[in-house]
Amino acid sequence: MKKIIAIGISLIAVTALAATTFTTNYNLNKPGDRDRNYGSLLRDNFDTIDSQMKINETSISDHIADTVDAHDATAISTTVGSFLCTSSTTVQAYLDCLDGTLDPNTSGVVLLAGSQTITGTKTFSATPVFSSALNGILNTDGAGTITANSFSDLDPLTTKGDLLTYSTSSIALGVGSDGQQLFADSAQASGLKWDNPNPRWRKFTYAFGDLSSASTSFAVTAFSLAANEGLDAVVIHHTTAFSGGAITAYSVEIGVSGNTDKYANPFDVFQASGNTVRSVNNVLDVPNFGATTDVIVTATSVGANLDQASAGSVDVYIRTFLLP
Repeated sequence: MKKIIAIGISLIAVTALAATTFTTNYNLNKPGDRDRNYGSLLRDNFDTIDSQMKINETSISDHIADTVDAHDATAISTTVGSFLCTSSTTVQAYLDCLDGTLDPNTSGVVLLAGSQTITGTKTFSATPVFSSALNGILNTDGAGTITANSFSDLDPLTTKGDLLTYSTSSIALGVGSDGQQLFADSAQASGLKWDNPNPRWRKFTYAFGDLSSASTSFAVTAFSLAANEGLDAVVIHHTTAFSGGAITAYSVEIGVSGNTDKYANPFDVFQASGNTVRSVNNVLDVPNFGATTDVIVTATSVGANLDQASAGSVDVYIRTFLLP
């Protein structure tokens, strides 16, 4: 009986030595010391390893190419400091964020030309960060938070002729009217204002049709003098003689209602025009300190009504000034 038990134990031991076991992760064969299928088991292992390596290779390639759904990389940071790129949510975004080089002179990062893109708000170190993006602007709040914007996001200029100026922040100063100049004015928010030069010349041009009337006299308002505004010179120069129909004489004068030649006596524009044919009138008047005054141009014809004219053009120059 003892001999039988001993033989049984021996058989069990031999069986244990011959049994094949397997690895934990890839289930590779681990032949026993007396396993007769040793070569076959190794070949199976090679096939398993080869297949898994190909799976890994394909997975890595697909992962690198995936710029949208790559796995979460929020926890990744660099030795530069935990402030950099920790807000990246994908591996691709993290790699994009790292598209720069460490400036050895500071503890921050200088962003170089390349595919580096910053959008929204990210927190960097308190040291300067520079962007090479076209028209890119980085704003800092002084506490290490830098917001990336395009210039158009921060630019208050919206209209042709706008000027960039400053009050408590950057503001746009709209363009002035034709002929106006830019003046310093501390009463304005920007410290600047557009205004007319003082004194200034005003020019008015009238063709025969502008002065047409079924009568021999016709007045048009050239402009209105503001309160406190005066004039000191008037020049009349016709570039084409006025003529037509039975008209034998044609004149133009400058004045105000009730005194039509107050600033310039009737000037003959029926005569041939020329570079030296003109009327120069030196006057000095501030007609009203409390209200506006219309300055009028009056045309007068002889021989026929003004609407018989078929040719003629005259320029009227008036120099005005505004009292302080």
